[in-house]
Amino acid sequence: MRKKSVVVWYVVLSLATGGLLLVVSLVLSAQAGPLSFSDKVVVGAFFMASCVFGIVQSTKLYRSSGSSKKERTYDASVGDGQFPRRVGHHPFCGRFEDHITTIMGKNYCSGCLGLAVGSGIALLLMSVYLLLPTVSPGFGVVLVFVGFSLMILDLAETAIHSRTQKIHVLANLLLVVGFLLIAIGVSGATSSGAYGLLAILVSFLWLDARIQLSNWKHASICQSCAQDCKSY
Repeated sequence: MRKKSVVVWYVVLSLATGGLLLVVSLVLSAQAGPLSFSDKVVVGAFFMASCVFGIVQSTKLYRSSGSSKKERTYDASVGDGQFPRRVGHHPFCGRFEDHITTIMGKNYCSGCLGLAVGSGIALLLMSVYLLLPTVSPGFGVVLVFVGFSLMILDLAETAIHSRTQKIHVLANLLLVVGFLLIAIGVSGATSSGAYGLLAILVSFLWLDARIQLSNWKHASICQSCAQDCKSY
């Protein structure tokens, strides 16, 4: 129950901060001018560094040494005698079959794979954005709204869990793209690099909310399982 309360507070705080950024962007856009190139570069560099960090962290988790779907049944002998082998942060068992994506015979954590690919795409898009004209304040508000919507979509998909690996990968990919749109949108709408940096920092809160929600779902799956390993 305590875990569920923590998750609820994370989700509420994520929605509140996202709504606040949207309101601030909307209010300040009416009087904002073009974002300075120096502020644009600072926001872009900080976001790109965050993407690199995200790629490194995700690739540490999403891959397993296992290579066959046939192995996705509980067998303590493939682990340490008490717990089954893991793919990323998932037990390599039938209960988490739909959390794992197999590509060319290799097993990957679907969520972490989506975050890693999304970070790579966002890194590339931000590089392109730095070479383009700054978005107008009005269009910045639109980007914030779209990015906020993608964040809500990912939290909803994580809570429900679609049972389709491709959708799970896509939802997490779009989450990082949403972070990109919010960073560009907030800085452009407010004509302030400081607000852009704040938006990037808030994105880490949203990512943590997604992780907490995912862990809660994993714990629920483990608790309903008859096996004794209880990885969560």
